[in-house]
Amino acid sequence: MKKYTQWYEVALKEQGDGSFLASVIHYGGYEFLHEAYDFLMSWIRENGYKIKNPSPLGEKESIQEIYLIDSHNAKEKEEFQTKLEVVIEKKVSEYEKTNVEFNYLSLHAGGHATGIGACENS
Repeated sequence: MKKYTQWYEVALKEQGDGSFLASVIHYGGYEFLHEAYDFLMSWIRENGYKIKNPSPLGEKESIQEIYLIDSHNAKEKEEFQTKLEVVIEKKVSEYEKTNVEFNYLSLHAGGHATGIGACENS
């Protein structure tokens, strides 16, 4: 497990479309801000999520920085607070993809599907 210079905790806020806004707050100067990025990206992967609509420049480029407290309203960099946030969604496993595709093909080929959420053709 990677060691960080501070404790990070991810907050999730559910969006209306089933996705989540994941955020973490970094306290202090910017020299260790990369740790907050690394922590957030690791947390996303380890918890079965992926970035929704990732930037073509790379996943980390999809993360927004929000300066809650910066040099405009704090005298010391130790007082800085930077919030990182990104919209994420649950990954769909290969099994789930295959199962959904199979059920869709079965129903539209005139077959009868069984199982959760399946319906029969009349």
